[in-house]
Amino acid sequence: MSASRGISVLIAQSDDLAREELVSILSAAEDMEVVGAIRNGDAALALARKLEPDIVLVDCELVGKDGIQTTEAIS
Repeated sequence: MSASRGISVLIAQSDDLAREELVSILSAAEDMEVVGAIRNGDAALALARKLEPDIVLVDCELVGKDGIQTTEAIS
């Protein structure tokens, strides 16, 4: 877990508006820290490996590597 704000979250969402809303909602939570928000599956995988967030929220319809492939590669 991240020492600064609690649970670290990486958001992988292809829709810009949905991604922005998720960032807004989760950033408002005192025990959450959004460590990244991207729209591409390959970038999500790279960031997940680099940042090691507690939670990765993955859209099934990502650009590039889809959400299922991304999730399988992360786990």
